[in-house]
Amino acid sequence: DYINQNGNGNPTVSGNDVLIPVVIHILHVQGETPGQGLNLSMAQIQSQLDKLNAGFAATIQNTGQWAVDTKIRFCLAQIPMGPSQWPDTNEPGIMRYPLNAFDGRLDNFYPNIGSANGLLSVTHPASNYFPFDKYLNIWCVRSITNPFNNGTIAGYSPLPLGGQYPLD
Repeated sequence: DYINQNGNGNPTVSGNDVLIPVVIHILHVQGETPGQGLNLSMAQIQSQLDKLNAGFAATIQNTGQWAVDTKIRFCLAQIPMGPSQWPDTNEPGIMRYPLNAFDGRLDNFYPNIGSANGLLSVTHPASNYFPFDKYLNIWCVRSITNPFNNGTIAGYSPLPLGGQYPLD
């Protein structure tokens, strides 16, 4: 239940915990309702956020003897930056983008600058949309191509300060 966020979108401190506001960007096929196909339900999103928080709090089972509570917590962002309000006021922190079924930004996302700029053209039409220094942005797409063997991977993150790479 970490939902605090100050007015400028920055992480806040609640007690001894640092709260990081998260925006989930879901790219899905036009016509899919939440919970159908690529359009994740709020319950699916909350479940994964709960697991992320459990991992960072070292409360998840089988974390090993070296697990430690980092005092870092993640919450769905409550205050939008860029858009004037959330598309669905019952789902703060969730942005849904219906795309044509054949839009290349849904399939075979490749972790490179071109694919990243393609995502940004949909989810960040202006620099004031969920800036990376104020929000943890997470994108959900159909598939991600592994650059080493052309298989698929479940997710990735670029190295910190990854040069010209435009995403978080």
